[in-house]
Amino acid sequence: MIIDKFMQSNAGRRLNANAETLLLSGLRNAHVAIIGGTSGIGQAMAKLAEAYGAKVSVAGRSTGLDVGNGAGVERWLAEVRESNGPINAVVNAAAILDRQPLMSMSLEQIRTSIETNFLGAANVAWAARSHLADTRGHLIFFASSSYTYGRALYSTYSASKAAVVNLTQALADEWSDLGIRVNCINPERARTPMRTKAFGNEPADTLLDPEDVARRALSVLVGNSSGIIYDIVRT
Repeated sequence: MIIDKFMQSNAGRRLNANAETLLLSGLRNAHVAIIGGTSGIGQAMAKLAEAYGAKVSVAGRSTGLDVGNGAGVERWLAEVRESNGPINAVVNAAAILDRQPLMSMSLEQIRTSIETNFLGAANVAWAARSHLADTRGHLIFFASSSYTYGRALYSTYSASKAAVVNLTQALADEWSDLGIRVNCINPERARTPMRTKAFGNEPADTLLDPEDVARRALSVLVGNSSGIIYDIVRT
């Protein structure tokens, strides 16, 4: 119980470093597979990784990949390994936000929310393990500030993100002998299409820039930590 409480109180570490000081040269020639990389933070990560010389494979709902379909994720990773070589990092940035009371959601909406936000993360991990074991690679998940406390209107989203945090810590422990690093990025509110859809237009100075989140997330990817929840806040 004491260990559990210690882990809970020390789960998050803040990424406050000045973006210009982050060294991303370690991305050169690395193969980074980004699921949920066609919009928002995932898309920003893909563009920035390419700018630093990485080989980037991208998929998402707009390309026909559903993270809720584990077999589909497995096939896609096999295909991009065949075309772009061994995979050094897998990023799962896919998510949906249902901002409404649980009883206003249909059973199908509940299922889809949990399948995308939590089961999707588990599917990605399951499909990525063998690839990352070959390269002693890195798996990155995304949480949300709502994971720390269940709030009205966010029941399935908050619960799923809390589950992703626990999944991160569990897999970091399970896969440590394989040399696989597993971390989770927890950004504050960011200016993404998903957030705009849920909340409409908001003052720009109250939101994180997706490119700033992407830069800091990639700095974790080239690092050696594992099992950490990294909080990204506005500075």
